[in-house]
Amino acid sequence: MAEALRKKQDGAIYQRPAEVESHIDELAALTGEERLRRLAILDRNDPHYVGSECLLYFLRRLRGNTPRQYDTLYKILLRRVTSVLPGGWRRENGPVVSSEERASSAALARFTEILAADYNG
Repeated sequence: MAEALRKKQDGAIYQRPAEVESHIDELAALTGEERLRRLAILDRNDPHYVGSECLLYFLRRLRGNTPRQYDTLYKILLRRVTSVLPGGWRRENGPVVSSEERASSAALARFTEILAADYNG
C-alpha cells in the first residue's frame, strides 16, 4: 500500500487519484528490475506506461538510501520533463525560439531546485 501523502491544503490532506494509488501498489509488488523497466517507459501509448506521479513516488522512496537507483530514476524523470517543454528541448518542432528556450531552461532549473530541496529534506 502506498504511503499516504502528508501535504495539506485548507486543513485536508491531499489525496492521490485511485488510479495512481493502484499503479503504485502494482509497481511495489514487482521486482526492482521490472519496476525500473516499467518506470523507464516514455511512450504514453504503451500499455505498461505509468504516470510521472508514480515515478516521483518511487524516486522519493530512494532518498539517501541508494544513490545509484535514485540517479537512474531522476534521469528518467528529467527525460519526461524535458520532452514536454517547449522550444529547444524538442527540436523536431522547428527552429528554436530563444524566448521558449529561456522559459524551458528556467522551468527545468526550478523543477530541479524543488527536487533537490525535497531530497535534502
